[in-house]
Amino acid sequence: MTPKMTIAITRNVSSRFNECEITHIERTPIDLNIAREQHTAYVHTLADLGCQVIELPEEADLPDSVFVEDTAFILPEVAVITRPGADSRKPEIDTIIPALTPHRQLVHVTAPASVDGGDVLVIGKRSSLGFPPAAICKRSPNYIHCLESSVTRFKAWK
Repeated sequence: MTPKMTIAITRNVSSRFNECEITHIERTPIDLNIAREQHTAYVHTLADLGCQVIELPEEADLPDSVFVEDTAFILPEVAVITRPGADSRKPEIDTIIPALTPHRQLVHVTAPASVDGGDVLVIGKRSSLGFPPAAICKRSPNYIHCLESSVTRFKAWK
């Protein structure tokens, strides 16, 4: 049996990273050079761990786009394309879809639901969705159906 290759999708840090969304901390300047160095080290670590790294180009007009994990979460059967709560992050969805399409069937979270992938914990076929104050998550039939249709056990928690 051939071992499965783990694929890691990353995106280069936006030149407008200093304009990223901030919700729980005071805004302080971000050293773009340090952020890019740290991101490069992260990408190299993924490769050293045996991941096939797919590096997407910088999205200069999308300050938060380096956080690709917020645009989708991956289940064994499907990739769930999220609907971020911050309007400024919604265009990021269109940039991740082409990268995921070759690897999984896609299902989409649609309005009125919104969720960031970082608010979802996936362990095998189980996923849990947290509802922290920062997440503008609405429990909607669409979102639950999206997960149920992927044959995944789902638990919402507060």
